[in-house]
Amino acid sequence: VARTELGCIYLNMGNSYNDSSMVESGINELKTAIKLDPQSVNAHFELGKAYNDLGKVDDALKEFTRVLELDPLHFHGKEYYNALVNVKVSSQANDGIKQARIFSERGMFKNAVLEYENVIELQPANQVAWYELGNLHYTMENYTQALEALIKAKEIDPEQTEIYIALAQNYMKIDQPDEASIELQELLGMTPDHFSGLYMLGRIFQDKGWADEAIEKYEAAYQVVPTDLEPILQLGILYREKNDFETAKGWFQKVIEIDAGNMVASDFFANLSASQRSQEIDEAFAKASEAEKEGDIDTAIMHYDSIIDLDNHNLDARFKLGSLYESKNMFDEATFEYEQAMELDKNARYKELPLRLGNLHIRKGKIVEAVDALTIAKSYFPTNVDVRIELISQLKFKALNNFSSTEELQEFNQSIRSAVENGQNYCDWLELGLFVSKGLDAEIDEETAITQSIESFQKVLELDPGNIFAMTELAKVYHRRNMLADVESIYKQILDKDPESAYVHKKLADLYQSQLRFEEALSELRQLLEIEPMSGDYHMKIIDISKEMLAKVQDRDRQLVTLLKDYLARAEANPKDTMANFSLGYAYITLGSGFTPTEEEQQKAVYYFKLANSCDPNNLWPYWGLKIVYSKQSISGKHMYEEAIAICRKALKVDENSPRAHYELGEAYNENYEINMKNEAMQEYRKAIQLDPNYVEAHFRLASIYRVKNMYDRASEEYN
Repeated sequence: VARTELGCIYLNMGNSYNDSSMVESGINELKTAIKLDPQSVNAHFELGKAYNDLGKVDDALKEFTRVLELDPLHFHGKEYYNALVNVKVSSQANDGIKQARIFSERGMFKNAVLEYENVIELQPANQVAWYELGNLHYTMENYTQALEALIKAKEIDPEQTEIYIALAQNYMKIDQPDEASIELQELLGMTPDHFSGLYMLGRIFQDKGWADEAIEKYEAAYQVVPTDLEPILQLGILYREKNDFETAKGWFQKVIEIDAGNMVASDFFANLSASQRSQEIDEAFAKASEAEKEGDIDTAIMHYDSIIDLDNHNLDARFKLGSLYESKNMFDEATFEYEQAMELDKNARYKELPLRLGNLHIRKGKIVEAVDALTIAKSYFPTNVDVRIELISQLKFKALNNFSSTEELQEFNQSIRSAVENGQNYCDWLELGLFVSKGLDAEIDEETAITQSIESFQKVLELDPGNIFAMTELAKVYHRRNMLADVESIYKQILDKDPESAYVHKKLADLYQSQLRFEEALSELRQLLEIEPMSGDYHMKIIDISKEMLAKVQDRDRQLVTLLKDYLARAEANPKDTMANFSLGYAYITLGSGFTPTEEEQQKAVYYFKLANSCDPNNLWPYWGLKIVYSKQSISGKHMYEEAIAICRKALKVDENSPRAHYELGEAYNENYEINMKNEAMQEYRKAIQLDPNYVEAHFRLASIYRVKNMYDRASEEYN
């Protein structure tokens, strides 16, 4: 007795303090008590409880069995014994069901049946075993045994809805639709919106010829699952059989939306009278046209869609749909409709189709498709210079991504040179100049390419004097040959014709800065700010050049402080001016006297960049200003690489079509010295170039990475 009580004390303390060693001591004391007195009911009972608490079912069951042998009327012993027997039986039953499922999955159906029967012998009220046995017999086409098992499962738990479906399926297999109907109606009494129940009952009613009752069930099933084909198809068939063709057409149109190739629906529309279809198409065109005039684009789209439902090959409706989707910036839908129209437009009724399609492919980054479409557009519009420019730009990008074959480029080369020899269309000369200047003629070297480019662009200017694009391209080629006086001369000629050309002002500013002609560079940048006052690039360059001008001045530090005070005064006078705050932020990290900005200067820069961002969250420059600070902090050892990447991603979310946004994100990836993200950087640089093929900085960064990767040919292409 003392050993038993001591064991109980150890067990209680071990359970209270979660001390396994004390629990073990308690068990050992109880075992000692049993050795001293094998007839001790209490010792066996307490040891059984201890084993039960530890989850040792067999050991616990052994002890409680001994308790009942010694004292058959022991109430708590019986409770524990029965509970453990149930646990053991349930565990064996679950194992049996798992084994049966494995046999069933492997096609060993007879073995599976035996396992289920063994489970039922252990647990006659195991509803899962009865239900799965019934389904297994159904699979084996033993419908009588299946029904017996499923009826038993239903008796055990009539709330399981899938049993009613299984029973109905069995009754249908043995040609007892009335019994199946009873099961399904009982199911729907419990769950009125059970899709399979509604659909199966609809089929039974339909087979009996009860059309109205079947329609009621199918429509209810459609309300539950509007995307399932079968009830919609049967509704179309039933209304067609009732000669209600208008309603049938509505349902069959829904069928086509889900399954465009459905033969039943296609046959229905094919069998509509030609005159009826034609009349409906004319009416739909009239309604669509009226909706367009009223500016109701969605309604117009709806009517053009209805025309496609009636005539899938209607070119006019396809083109109109493409145009309307494009106007709503629904570019995927517009592309699809234009592609369908292109296949239908064998006689080139809509010559602008390939041009529109090409522009959409460019927007979506589908380079190969863009080149194909623009090549066709070029044949339709031989004097459209913009088509030529875009075609060569996309062809260059196609080549950069290794999507072009040597044969394709040779074919383009021969075609362009043949056109130049046989005609005097300045567009041909312009195209040739672009082709060779972009390095697409692999048969000539770099110097020859520059020479031929100059000759081609000069020929353009002979045929079309004052062509600004040709002048701009000629200046680029002159720059590659370091003919800087000619570059300056051409840019000034362009400004005479177009004084607000931001591109040319920027190029002149860069040229003047490279020649240390600072006042002239600043003049160009100030003119740029009048044209594009929200461009942070110009604000930053003015600050950069201002600092560069003071590099060799004796009182440099004093003048830098004065300049910074000027920017501070402007920002304080205009606290809600985005660019004033942006400029001040950049001034703080640029105009300091040290090699790198101090901690205080960095903090002030962050403050004013964030203030600029709060003034106009859609202006991307404050985001990039913060990125500059984070990059500088990373260089000084703070490791703000992730912050730089995150702020650039945030800017990209504001405008995904901004070349600069992709470039800046590429820079953030490229400047990450903790993790090699060169591949991610290259991807963003390519996106920037795709959006702006003349993005020099992006080309340069790509070239640098290619060079590091020893991909010298690709690097050379980008440097060129």
